[in-house]
Amino acid sequence: MNQKDYYRKKINKDIKKFPTYIEDFFDTYYDILSPLTLNRYLESYKSFLSWLIVESISEAIDIKNIQLTTLENLSKKEMESYFKHLSREEVNGKFRSHTTINNYKAALRSLYKFLTVTSENELGKPYFERNVMLKIPINRIKETLSSRSKKISEKIFIDSQDEDFLDYVEFKYETTLTKHQKSFFLRNKKRDLAILTLFLRSGIRVNELASLKMKDIDFINTEINVVRKGSKLDTVIVTELAMIKIKDYLSSLPYKLVREDPLFITKNKTAISIRAIQKLVMKYTDSYNIPMSPHKLRHSYGTKLAEKTNGNIPIIMTQMGHSNSDTSMLYINESKRLIKESVEKLDN
Repeated sequence: MNQKDYYRKKINKDIKKFPTYIEDFFDTYYDILSPLTLNRYLESYKSFLSWLIVESISEAIDIKNIQLTTLENLSKKEMESYFKHLSREEVNGKFRSHTTINNYKAALRSLYKFLTVTSENELGKPYFERNVMLKIPINRIKETLSSRSKKISEKIFIDSQDEDFLDYVEFKYETTLTKHQKSFFLRNKKRDLAILTLFLRSGIRVNELASLKMKDIDFINTEINVVRKGSKLDTVIVTELAMIKIKDYLSSLPYKLVREDPLFITKNKTAISIRAIQKLVMKYTDSYNIPMSPHKLRHSYGTKLAEKTNGNIPIIMTQMGHSNSDTSMLYINESKRLIKESVEKLDN
């Protein structure tokens, strides 16, 4: 089961525990927002509705019975108290970040906009008119391009490190393993190499990679079809090396995958999960002594692409799936820094 199907199935099961107006929201946006986004919204709404009961703002016994009027009449002070609660609550020994709190605010803004604008009752009007979330600001952390670029530069592959890393996984990693570990590694070696190479030669996101099916791979034109943020279909050009590694992986399987099959699978023939991909990336990069996430591999690709294209914004935007040129500028800013460091070494 791929990521989208997993979250659709989860949403279809969990939505039954929510009030009808929440179900209406999800029915409206089911085919518009991605399943991952909808699942995050559902988790946010569960937290919010549960808080209403705990604070005795609603007299309902469970969240499914919370009345629409409770949301309509919620005061600005009460809504602010909820977000203060989120910021002060410890989760697994940690406090929620400013960004996470903003994500909760964004989810509730979407819900309240639906209830006060998009929804329609039997009279053809929205469920109610008062939108308390319009009074709750989302305070974004302002950063310069240099500051954001500096964050990207932390622990990414520079120069030829990406090539050295792939070479390490293919030829040297197994020398660090025990006999038992080596057996497990060799079983998945070609699949893992294909995954790592595709990250570093396409720049796609982890959820985009996890959702790939056989039909999405165009070996003739060295392209892959992906579903970007906002459920936008896109085509990404990848290198010949990535395609070679994918072919090697497919030829190593004891059976042939068909068009609708997930591209990257487990031993049980199910789609490899995002979590599993994150763990394997961390395993190999940690062994290479530059631990990083799939997102860092994407940043490595974006920075190298900026160098190789002399900062060509349209190319970077197209390949990285950016909708805003400011995001692509981050890689130009970073690539200039790396070039400067390389040039300065000539004086040493």
